[in-house]
Amino acid sequence: MKALAIREVDARDLAELRALAEEEARLKTAVDSDMHAATAHIAWVKSTFGELMEEIEALNNELNPPKPKEPTREPPPMDGVIKRIHERQAELKALYKRLRQRCHPDKTDDTDLNETYHLAEEAYERGDIDAMRALSRSIGASRSHGRGTSRADRVRAKLILVRERVIELRGTLGSVRGSVAYQELEGWRAAVKRFGKVKAEELYKRKLTEVISAQKQQLAVRKHRTTTQTTTFTTWSR
Repeated sequence: MKALAIREVDARDLAELRALAEEEARLKTAVDSDMHAATAHIAWVKSTFGELMEEIEALNNELNPPKPKEPTREPPPMDGVIKRIHERQAELKALYKRLRQRCHPDKTDDTDLNETYHLAEEAYERGDIDAMRALSRSIGASRSHGRGTSRADRVRAKLILVRERVIELRGTLGSVRGSVAYQELEGWRAAVKRFGKVKAEELYKRKLTEVISAQKQQLAVRKHRTTTQTTTFTTWSR
């Protein structure tokens, strides 16, 4: 009965692992493609409308000068949290050392143990204590209960790591597609699709020119307001 339960868990984990691995591959492709497209679009905008972009940036800096950085304040001490972090780090290092000694390719030719070693490397780099514990159980189980249990624990460790990679990639893709550069690219693609490239370039240039005009008007209003306030203060101080 125990062996059957292990096989059932292993089958579910394997199915989830396959699905996540496919999603990871799709996400990697999407991130690489979208980042490349957004970067290429930025380079094209700079080469085509470089002078206008520089003027916009200069006016924007004049309108919104960078604020001086505030001095960083030391956070209040959190002795309990720091202690738990140190304990987890110590456990992570100890488990990693054990797995290296047992599973490193220089120590054994066992392909399962070698796979465990490579998974341990990733878990250590990510600081993933749960994956490292599962891998540590796997080499203990392989001695006590045979290779089936060991494989189940390795699959669980893989799942933990792949889940983290997928979550990270989802966040990266969301950040890329939510960025100003990507939104500009999407707007450009829509304009080209609707008007054609030549007309879209004309509209883009007109848009940049309008931004410059609006910034100059804001700057003129601000300077006029400052001059008026200075004159009023001088008059009343006499």
